[in-house]
Amino acid sequence: MQEFFDPIPQDQWTTRDPGFTKEYEEYGIITFEWIIEQIT
Repeated sequence: MQEFFDPIPQDQWTTRDPGFTKEYEEYGIITFEWIIEQIT
């Protein structure tokens, strides 16, 4: 997950922003699916 936050300045981390939350969720799902693929 760190790769997701690295390019974003910390003062712009707005977790209450719906767009940010949606993008973060999508990134998390993609990353999770990739990890599952690596395991299986």
